[in-house]
Amino acid sequence: MPQVKDAFPHQYHLAFNSHHAISDGRSAMNMYQIFSTLLDDLLDRAQVDEKPIGELRDRNEDRAFEAKMKETLEKDPQKLKVLLEEVSKRKTRVPLITEAFGEPQEPYPDTIFLPTEVLDNKLLQVFIAKCKAHKVTVNSGFGGLLNAALVELVREAGVVQDSYVISTCHSVDTRRYMSDVKSLVWGYHTCNMLHTMETPCNVKKSFWKYVVDYDSKFRSHLNTKGPLQDRILDHMVLAAMPDHKQKVTYDFFSLNFHSPQTESFGNGKHIQLSDFCNYSPLTKTDFGMVNATVSFRDRVLFQPFMSSGFITKENAEKFVDKVIGMLYDISKTMD
Repeated sequence: MPQVKDAFPHQYHLAFNSHHAISDGRSAMNMYQIFSTLLDDLLDRAQVDEKPIGELRDRNEDRAFEAKMKETLEKDPQKLKVLLEEVSKRKTRVPLITEAFGEPQEPYPDTIFLPTEVLDNKLLQVFIAKCKAHKVTVNSGFGGLLNAALVELVREAGVVQDSYVISTCHSVDTRRYMSDVKSLVWGYHTCNMLHTMETPCNVKKSFWKYVVDYDSKFRSHLNTKGPLQDRILDHMVLAAMPDHKQKVTYDFFSLNFHSPQTESFGNGKHIQLSDFCNYSPLTKTDFGMVNATVSFRDRVLFQPFMSSGFITKENAEKFVDKVIGMLYDISKTMD
């Protein structure tokens, strides 16, 4: 944000190293917010409250849920066999981007971090209002937007079909399944959730109908503790495949650190954050592209990053252009 940099010329880069052994995205975001507020209070000579914030919890409650789920699944061997076969099949899936562009000939893959996009606030407010009107979450609305952009990208690259099966991975906060939560919960409490949608080639023409279906499936899986079952099945399949080599099978990974209720941070009296970036290596994961949305200084940032072994920088930039263009078109189009 250039206007902030001009007004506050003394700029410093501050890096936090968060390890998933003890921290997840929500814990990290809370840490950034609390730290910037603390610095601002110190410079303002305000009294600092030294009481601990929140509580640190382990994953024992999740493990208990998963143990019961596994026990239930094992009581129906036929159903379990079908579920495990579905997971095994996904381990060999070819993502749409790979189908369209092939794998880049990159001997030493690295992670590409594209410039952060500050989403147009007026357009975003229109988009959020449309999500509310259709009774879907903003997360589902943006998920549908990303899927529609991917369809346009691969169609232009020559993959022309009536519909496309898009398989995405979503970071889900498992604190929703905890009992007796009275304050902020620290620790690693996320789970990767699979979400698969058959997406028509003309999805843009029936966008909100598609998003309603997207939202319904997403909520249903969340409400039945589906992400925990996904993790159980994945562990069972991998345990039976000791020689399995990690490969990209998802079309992309979605990180959402934004909701209309998210408390903004970075706009203090003495401390002003002018930029915010999340850096994570993607060279040894089963997804080659991450699309993150982040609330920052009353704005929403779109932060894409990807493995150079999955997609070239040029094609990644085309995808981002499609996403921004799709946001404009959907927001401007009458339902």
